Amino acid sequence: MWYEVCLYRTSGGGIVIVNSKTLVVISSLLVMALIGLGTIQLTIQTSVREICALAQQAHPHPNSNLDALLDYLNTPTHPLELRNRAVWATGRLKQPAALTALVPLHTGAACDHDNSLCQYEIAKAIALCGGNPLPMVESCPNNRN
Repeated sequence: MWYEVCLYRTSGGGIVIVNSKTLVVISSLLVMALIGLGTIQLTIQTSVREICALAQQAHPHPNSNLDALLDYLNTPTHPLELRNRAVWATGRLKQPAALTALVPLHTGAACDHDNSLCQYEIAKAIALCGGNPLPMVESCPNNRN
C-alpha cells in the first residue's frame, strides 16, 4: 500500500521511521513552498521591470536601467511615491555602481514620507548594492509604500 512505513538511517547511525503518507505530505508542502517562492520572485522582477520602464521613459538611458532609475529618484519633480519605488528597484538591481548616488541620500534621520525619500528604503538599497548604510531602524514606522 502507498502508506507503508519507510526506514531511513541517519548520519549518526540512528533509524528514522517515516510513514509514506507523511513523505507525500512533506514533499507536497515543499513543492508548494518552491512554487510560492518562485511566484514572489517573478512578482518582484515584474515590478522592477515596470519601474525601470517608467524611469527609462522619463530619463532615457538605452543601455542602463540603473542610470535611468538614479536620474528618476533624484528628480524632485517626480511624485515622491514613485521616487521611493525607484529607490526600491535600484536596490533590487544589486549593482555597486548605485552606491555613489544612494549613499549621499541616506541621512539616517526618521522617515518623512510627505517631504523626502524613505530613509529605510534607501538604507535597504545601499545594503543590497553591497554598501554599509548608517544604522537603520528595523522597519519604517511611517511605511505607506
